[in-house]
Amino acid sequence: MKVSFSQRIFELIKSEPHLTDAEVHIRLSLDPKYKIASGKSLLYRMVCVKYVHRDKNGRLTAMISNYVPLPPYQPRPKKKAKAKVAATGLAAAAKAKQMDYLNQAVKYRESAMMNSYTPPHSPLYKNVPIHIGVEPKKSFWRKLRELFSD
Repeated sequence: MKVSFSQRIFELIKSEPHLTDAEVHIRLSLDPKYKIASGKSLLYRMVCVKYVHRDKNGRLTAMISNYVPLPPYQPRPKKKAKAKVAATGLAAAAKAKQMDYLNQAVKYRESAMMNSYTPPHSPLYKNVPIHIGVEPKKSFWRKLRELFSD
């Protein structure tokens, strides 16, 4: 009769209680078909479905008398993302002002790319806030990331 590795792991823990995970893996690693990663996964599942108990020192003890095949794996449900709360009061006003500055800067940058030169007396040049200014491309995008990283 063919015996599965999960059954062999359970029988080993039942016959020799108080083994640690490492001791179980060492005993079963003599078989060339045994894979430690699979054994760890099976031990974890056995602990989760309460076939085996792991005490605070990491010792394993069988909790049922006979081996029962493990139930199919059911992943935990994913947590729903929390909705972002809109900023209110002064924070909302500051955010709106920041967005206006950013929009003006983007418009200026686009016009500078399209025309390659915007004279200083143009309305686009006057609307760009001083703290963003005309900078090399890398630092401009760095400032954009700083403004949007909330």
